[in-house]
Amino acid sequence: MSKNKRTIRTKSVYDSAESSDGIRVLVTRFHPRKKGIKKGIGYDIWLKGLSPPKEMLMAFRKGEITQDKFKEMYLEHLNANEGKEGEKCNDRETEVSRALQEVRNFLLHRGGREMHNNAIITLLCYEPEDGKTFCHRHVLKDYLFGRKV
Repeated sequence: MSKNKRTIRTKSVYDSAESSDGIRVLVTRFHPRKKGIKKGIGYDIWLKGLSPPKEMLMAFRKGEITQDKFKEMYLEHLNANEGKEGEKCNDRETEVSRALQEVRNFLLHRGGREMHNNAIITLLCYEPEDGKTFCHRHVLKDYLFGRKV
């Protein structure tokens, strides 16, 4: 019996979908505005909870925080909100917690959806996948693997 592979890939939402992408997960706070991207087209699920907080993203884009500081803050954000649910949590904390759990469920074959290509998911964001551009989806991928998905 072969062991199931758990693979997380990253791509720009503007790149063409391929069958090897598995489940395409949009991890942005806001829906893409570029012509041709319509809600529900080009991705399988939109998990806003996996996007960085708006204030953090704006500070990075304005140059107020470095890439390293952004990464540190984003990881703290994910760690602080993982597993948080209940009446003492705000909506954002619950959204992050549920989004992380949903990705893990996909990777562990418990997502309630038909799995494609041995539990492959592709994290999608606006930034190009050119090897030079920093994007939170790469930090998220490392976080998910570092947490022993």
